[in-house]
Amino acid sequence: MFSIISTSELYEDIKTVVEKRGSVLYEKVTEGEDIIKAFDEAGRVNSSVLVLDIDAGAGIDLVKGVKKFKVARPHTRIVLLAPGRKPGDQVISQLLAKGVYDIVAPNIPEEGDLQLTPILNDVLDRESATYGDAVRWDVDTKIEEQETQKQTVYMEKLIGTGFICVVGSRRGVGCTTMAVAIANYLAAEAKKKVALVELTHYPVLHWVGKLHKNVDVFTQGDDEHFNPYQECIKNLLENVAYPEFDFVVLDLGVVFEPETDKESRKDMRLLRVHEYRGEILRADLTVMVTGSGPWDYLYLEPYLRNMEKALGNWTVVTVGDPGKNMRGMIEEKTERVIVAPYVSGAFSSELQGTLEELLAVLIPQSPEKKTFGLWR
Repeated sequence: MFSIISTSELYEDIKTVVEKRGSVLYEKVTEGEDIIKAFDEAGRVNSSVLVLDIDAGAGIDLVKGVKKFKVARPHTRIVLLAPGRKPGDQVISQLLAKGVYDIVAPNIPEEGDLQLTPILNDVLDRESATYGDAVRWDVDTKIEEQETQKQTVYMEKLIGTGFICVVGSRRGVGCTTMAVAIANYLAAEAKKKVALVELTHYPVLHWVGKLHKNVDVFTQGDDEHFNPYQECIKNLLENVAYPEFDFVVLDLGVVFEPETDKESRKDMRLLRVHEYRGEILRADLTVMVTGSGPWDYLYLEPYLRNMEKALGNWTVVTVGDPGKNMRGMIEEKTERVIVAPYVSGAFSSELQGTLEELLAVLIPQSPEKKTFGLWR
C-alpha cells in the first residue's frame, strides 16, 4: 500500500510503478503549496511506502513535513526521488537525519527524458535501505566541511568553536570517562573554555563531580532523581552559546544500539541509530572508545559495517592493547588507533600521554614538557 507526494513532472511515472504493486491510499500532486498539509494527510493513512519527490516543496518544508510524518508513521518506508542531486545536498542531508535512507538520485540525461520507471522498480524490489547505504550523503558533506575547516586554521589555533564528539562502541566501555578527561585536559592544560555536553539516553554527567573551573557542564540528568534511561534526548546544544567557548565536547554514548521493541532478534542488524549522529559527521574530531577484548569486536562490527566511510576520519581509542589482529582490522578503516591504559577515572595522570597524542591535531604541543594536572 502506497502514498505519493510528487510534482506533476514525476507523478505519472510513480503511479504507473506503484499501481502494479498495490493500492494507492493517498496521493498529492503539488508544486510546493500546502506541502505540510500533504504530510499531515498522508500520516493519517496506514501506507507501507511513501514515495516522495524532493521538488514537491521547499527544502525547509520537506524536512518539517517528514519529521511530522515520522511521528505519525514511524515504520513507513520513505523513498525519496531526487533526480540530479549530488552528495553534499543540504536538504537530503537533513532528511537523512530524519531517517530517510532510500535515496534515488539518478543523473538527468543531457538529451531525452529521464527513465524513472525501471529505477523506481529496482528500488522497490530491494529491502529498505539502512543508514550505512546512505551515509555517503553525510560523509561527502563532511569532506566539504573539512576542506573549509582547513582554511580556518591560523597560528595553530582554530578560529571559532571546535567540536569534539566522543562515542562508545558499547555501554560501559569508557565513553563518558574519555569525554570528561578531554574536557578537563583542554581546560587545565590548554587553558581553553570548554562546554561538556551530554547527549545520551543514559545520563551520568551530573554524578561526575567538580570539574575544572573552565568547564561548563550541560547534562541530561539532575541531582534529585536517578533515571538510568530516558527515552528522549534533550537537545542541549540549543543552550550552548558557542562564541563563549573554545571547544564543545559532546558525550554521545553509543551510536548503534539493538532495537529494544523487537520481539525477536537473531543478530545485531536491527539497530537504533543515534538521534544526533549528524554531529559526529560535522565534528572537527570524532573519538570512538572501544574495549580491547575479542568480544568487543561484536560491538565494533556495526560501526565497521555501517560507518565504513565515516570511520576514515575518526580516531579509535582502545582501552588496553587490542592485539595485532583486531588492531589491524580497525586500522584498515580508521585514521588513527591510540591505545589507552586502564584507569580508575577521568582524572588519572596515566591518561596524560593518551590525551596529548589524541588532541595534538587540534592543540599542538609545546616543545616544553608540561606537568599534567586535570584538577582545579
